[in-house]
Amino acid sequence: MSHQAPTFGVPRSFEHRFQIPLVGSVFRRLKTMNLYGVFVDHGFQERLNSGCPVLEDLALHHCRNEFVAIQSDTLKNLLVHYCSCHNELLVIRAPCLVSLSFKFPYGCYGNGISLQAGNSLAKAAIFIDGVELSQSGQTILLGSLCNVTSLELRGFSAMALLDKELDFTTFDNLRTLSLNWYSPISHDA
Repeated sequence: MSHQAPTFGVPRSFEHRFQIPLVGSVFRRLKTMNLYGVFVDHGFQERLNSGCPVLEDLALHHCRNEFVAIQSDTLKNLLVHYCSCHNELLVIRAPCLVSLSFKFPYGCYGNGISLQAGNSLAKAAIFIDGVELSQSGQTILLGSLCNVTSLELRGFSAMALLDKELDFTTFDNLRTLSLNWYSPISHDA
């Protein structure tokens, strides 16, 4: 009999508010967490690192995020797809992060993502379709992805990709680049 790592999943239901317990957490051995369509409270950022000390995979799908940061010393894979929020900025601090998949919802995280992932981040897929993310927000986010070997971008403006602040020669490890549906260069002043 093979021993599988503990996994936790919550089905989609906006009637449920998810909260990681503070003390004696039942999640102390949890390696994978998948949340679907639940309210994730503001305390999530503090409890994630302490309540899930060995968590490696976190997936949030269509959740209502009330937190402003994701911080984990052990997280390797992070997926945040179409989660709603009232926050203008999401801070991600995960020094062991290897893979990031982020699909911005419309009207959320207008100031982008502050990503502090260290040198371990190898693969990133960022989709910002229909989001009012500023060119500087896009450029800052791209600059934080400079160590990846595989980068997939969708919805980024051509100006953000050509911004002189972003030097693509700093992407020394990049082996695969996929650009999909980026906005044409605007000639407006």
